[in-house]
Amino acid sequence: MRKLGLLLFIAGCSASFGQTISVTEHEVPTKPDRLELDGSMADGEWTGALSLPLSWEINPGYNSPAPLATEGYIFKDDQALYVAFRCSVDPSDFRANLNRRDAAWDDDFVGIALDVYGDTRNMVFLGSNAYGVQLDVRKNDPANHMDDQMDVSYDVEFEAQAARNGDYYTVELRIPFNTLQFGSSNRQRWKFTFFRQTYFKGVQVNTQANPQYREIFCADCQFAHSLILDGIKPKLRRQIIPYAFASALGQPGEAPKPGAKVGGSAFVGLNAATSVEVALNPDFSNVEADVAQVAVNSSFALFYPERRPFFIEGSDQFATRQTYVYTRSIANPLGLTKFTNQGQKYRSYVLTGYDAASPYLVPGRNFSAYGTSGANWSTIARIQRRLPYSSGIGLLATQRTYFEGGSGSLAAADVNLRISDALRFKAELAFSDTREAVADWITGGEDFKGRTAALDGERYRGMAMYAGLIRQSKHWTLRADVMGQSPTFRAEMGFEPQNDWMRYELGGSYNAFPNKKVVKTWGLYNEATQFRYFDGGVRQTHHLAWGWIQWGGNLRTSFFNRFKLEESFKGQRFTNFGRRGITTNWRPSQSFTLGVEWNFGQSIAYNEADLRLGRDQNVSVTAQFQFAGQLRWNHMLTHATMHEVDGSALIYRGYIYRSGLEWSMTRATELRLVAQWDDFSSQLLLQPVVTYRPNAFTLVYAGGQSVGGTWQGFVKGQWALGS
Repeated sequence: MRKLGLLLFIAGCSASFGQTISVTEHEVPTKPDRLELDGSMADGEWTGALSLPLSWEINPGYNSPAPLATEGYIFKDDQALYVAFRCSVDPSDFRANLNRRDAAWDDDFVGIALDVYGDTRNMVFLGSNAYGVQLDVRKNDPANHMDDQMDVSYDVEFEAQAARNGDYYTVELRIPFNTLQFGSSNRQRWKFTFFRQTYFKGVQVNTQANPQYREIFCADCQFAHSLILDGIKPKLRRQIIPYAFASALGQPGEAPKPGAKVGGSAFVGLNAATSVEVALNPDFSNVEADVAQVAVNSSFALFYPERRPFFIEGSDQFATRQTYVYTRSIANPLGLTKFTNQGQKYRSYVLTGYDAASPYLVPGRNFSAYGTSGANWSTIARIQRRLPYSSGIGLLATQRTYFEGGSGSLAAADVNLRISDALRFKAELAFSDTREAVADWITGGEDFKGRTAALDGERYRGMAMYAGLIRQSKHWTLRADVMGQSPTFRAEMGFEPQNDWMRYELGGSYNAFPNKKVVKTWGLYNEATQFRYFDGGVRQTHHLAWGWIQWGGNLRTSFFNRFKLEESFKGQRFTNFGRRGITTNWRPSQSFTLGVEWNFGQSIAYNEADLRLGRDQNVSVTAQFQFAGQLRWNHMLTHATMHEVDGSALIYRGYIYRSGLEWSMTRATELRLVAQWDDFSSQLLLQPVVTYRPNAFTLVYAGGQSVGGTWQGFVKGQWALGS
């Protein structure tokens, strides 16, 4: 049956969609002296600019006429692009708030999407809402991620001003050329589109300056306009960002301990495509604490996203299917150097430096062990060869050498090939070489392949692999994946908490776009998956059915049913159990947002000494209230329980509640108050912080944090000098 299913899948992939996208090249007029960047778009200021209407509704409609008029304009000078928009609005459903940078994605906003190389290696979107709140985001490299994964941590320096009127608003942007890396060739063709998110009759609508065909796998490949920017030679970016940090740490029964750090980083542009960054004694702390995750029934370490600016630039280059690089594995660096190059055909990335202490993760078949290592020298290197149509091949290497002894190395290769507009093949292969230190960095852990989990100087090599074939049409998506890791594989600088597995998966989805008053879009997905141990035995077999409906009034509902035919854990086999759930998200107005997630069923009690099935239930509720366009009050409550299958006794119960109050006094100044109670650990977190951020890389904040009786007060100033 498995072979028959695969043959049917391949047969379904044989058809090729041949849509051809023609690209119109535009000369960009020079900015007139009369233009003033104040957001108002005064009469005559933008006369003579390159202009395009955003006339295509791409969601929920399918290349239908845009319901609200929007026009985009472009000028240039020798150092920057100047972009402006005039946006009609529905006053009864206009949504915009005064907020901090990158926190207005639910508003009515507008901007420009730039593909400076014309090969979709990393689409950058720069825009603003009607209050001039800056939005910048990078789409992860489609050679590895084709699922619209956006990196909202990405920041660049640009200016944004806006003005609001009764039935329209205007936005003006200045985008310096030296904020973007592009090839050093004299010939420059930057593909682009204008994009807007708005609301019409209670429905979120996305429009842009060109149609978007759902039959074509790559959305960015469909940009139908290109800017002619031949001969631009912007001033090279030179920037120093020093900082000073002071703190006081208090523990029950002890006198407060003061602390201080100074350091900084420097960015040096060598040419339009190449840069070097150096960081000395950097402070990579987050302004806001990570949201707690429920881990009571998880036997593996949890993943938290990277938010530190130094690691964001160029990080899309190592966004592989498996996580071979996880920059949060560099936790306490004293010095780092980073080199990035974005050539027309090749691009490369090298990061190296000294880390005083790093997270140490030991993956296993059934659970992972986690600790902190000693000082080490860490290196990440990446090179990619770009090919047309979002295709490419790449090599990746990481090396971590511990001064107390031991090391971890990894080498990987990946390929992404466009077979047709609708069909794409991706694959990767990685090898690791681990030399254990003799150390007590971890406790516990799982023995494997005749070796101990303890760090006792053993050496072993492992491998990981992935191959996937995916076909997309207007309504159908079909895919086949195979992926796995040997029991001796370790991504020393990555995040792979589980090994000794192979996964075989067939999946298919159907998406419909009726765009009616009640139902806007809907879809169904089915997946059959089997996990096996690397050397053969069945680990898990399951079937997943998932569906979603986008209703009118910004209401979205999704639901799933996962049935496990069998699952083996720590030598025990469990059969015929499953779970199901439903999620609802509702945004009826800018003043209120509500999300509810409920899932229930049977699951293995993974962390119990007596392994058995239990009946569990998880409920999560999120809500946001907004007042006067400046004040937001966020709530998150997650409750998890598990009982014996017959309901006779409780195995575990607990909840996490988090509340955050955000007051944006200006676009640059914000007060945040966070309170979080973790019932599983009986810990209360309190964190008040006031921040001042006038641009992407200048930041001043002061506040404190209290967790479980331990408190810390802190103040930091970070200034971006140069340009």
